[in-house]
Amino acid sequence: VCSARKGGNCEEIAERVLETLGEKGVETELVRLVDYEIKPCHRCDYECFREEFACPIRDDVPLIWGKLAEADGIIIATPTYYGFVPAILKAFIERAQGTLRWVTVELRDLEGVWRGKPTLVIVVSDGGGDMVADWLRGVLREASVRFWHVSYTKLGRPGHLGGLIDLPELSSRVKEESEELYRELMSRRGPQR
Repeated sequence: VCSARKGGNCEEIAERVLETLGEKGVETELVRLVDYEIKPCHRCDYECFREEFACPIRDDVPLIWGKLAEADGIIIATPTYYGFVPAILKAFIERAQGTLRWVTVELRDLEGVWRGKPTLVIVVSDGGGDMVADWLRGVLREASVRFWHVSYTKLGRPGHLGGLIDLPELSSRVKEESEELYRELMSRRGPQR
């Protein structure tokens, strides 16, 4: 969840998807970026471009990228701020270069984290949702991504008030998206599991 607000629309929607998956026996974990220390790139000497060095910034970014790398599927729920992604998501993504390139052999490339994984991106916005979805399509180019733009204007309720999950049309769509993500996850497992 990439919102700066705990308990908001993004979190409520993501929690409902995870709840549906959990009822089907899928192990889930909700990760709120605001619960972690995430610093943007700053004052570096491009250590991340040299194999012998790693990103000099010490925070929780490697931990979160590690969780994403281990996951079988990913849900990204993000609002838009002034028509673009929240600063915390932008900082997290831009730090991938330094974090994924050299921290460990297993985490050498961003595409390796997403490659082929079922990924549901939920963009909750009034404006800018399409632009954010396009930007994330570029970032997630190796993933098996489905985008869902939740426009609270179309739902007829201001987003800042929260509670979009209580709208029957949104709740119904959450169930549909959860079922589709479950099918994708199960198809990746194959007949051996």
